[in-house]
Amino acid sequence: MSINSFRQHVIPVSVIVVFGLLFWYCLTVGLNASGAIARVLPKDGSWSYSDLIHATLSMSRPILPPPPPDHSGYLGQPDQMVDHLTA
Repeated sequence: MSINSFRQHVIPVSVIVVFGLLFWYCLTVGLNASGAIARVLPKDGSWSYSDLIHATLSMSRPILPPPPPDHSGYLGQPDQMVDHLTA
């Protein structure tokens, strides 16, 4: 593998993967922050942002948002789904 091939293929893919993982973990902190503040962190507000990050990333069962009400529990065929959504 030449150095030009490395620059053209490996570096761009690596940068996208790293930023994707960073974005994923930032979303994890944002999604679970309210649960960590309510359940794990001290109530008096004496916690720092690093405590919040540690608490959200180490939650054993993070709280996830529910699915949208229009699609929750629907397990029909794709053609029935189109009929259901357009009705």
